[in-house]
Amino acid sequence: MFGPVAYRWYSLLDCRFPLPPVSLASSMAGASNSAAKLLAIGKRVAVDQIVFAPVAIGAFFTVMGAMEGRRMDDIRASLRAKYSKALAGNYALWPWAQLVNFSVVPLIYRVPFASLVSVSWNVYLSRVNSRRTPTLDHTHG
Repeated sequence: MFGPVAYRWYSLLDCRFPLPPVSLASSMAGASNSAAKLLAIGKRVAVDQIVFAPVAIGAFFTVMGAMEGRRMDDIRASLRAKYSKALAGNYALWPWAQLVNFSVVPLIYRVPFASLVSVSWNVYLSRVNSRRTPTLDHTHG
């Protein structure tokens, strides 16, 4: 499910924050072209981390809770208990990974690159998700 969503997201970021074209004139401009490229990449990373990451993390805990058969109250409690830790972990890893992804990886290879990074990220998220939440320690009948 991640692949098609990620590809569309990366395509949207490319359209909204295009890199400056590379031409002889722009390569002679030097610093101004580099600054424009860095600004576009920075905007992509910022929007990815401000918009996509928080939604994706919330969706992860919600879907996992539903697949585990939890009640909505339990899912909300899990989100309250685990969301901040997961988001902090996201901000330690993904801005750097996306900086590389958006600056040197062609669009067609961005999903495979992100999927490679996601292997370790998913291990981390699974560990956060598997932690006991005090309000979830009761059983349902």
